Amino acid sequence: MVGFGLPGAPYDQGHLHPTPDLLLGLLTSAAGELLLPLPLGADPLLCGLTLSMQVLVPGDPGAAGAKETSQANWLSLTFGA
Repeated sequence: MVGFGLPGAPYDQGHLHPTPDLLLGLLTSAAGELLLPLPLGADPLLCGLTLSMQVLVPGDPGAAGAKETSQANWLSLTFGA
């Protein structure tokens, strides 16, 4: 899940930190790794843009909530200087 804001809303006995502006269904390697190559040019429109990301794992039988969804920690990236 990728978002442009950080409301920190409660969800399924966890928290959704970014706003759900973009949802991506992705698969990891056997080692649990995920690579997202993102080639960016020197575009001044991206300067100051902040993206916040969080991984949600649906159908996790070990999750505490009724929807069985695990929420990972979140990460924010700010482009430019």
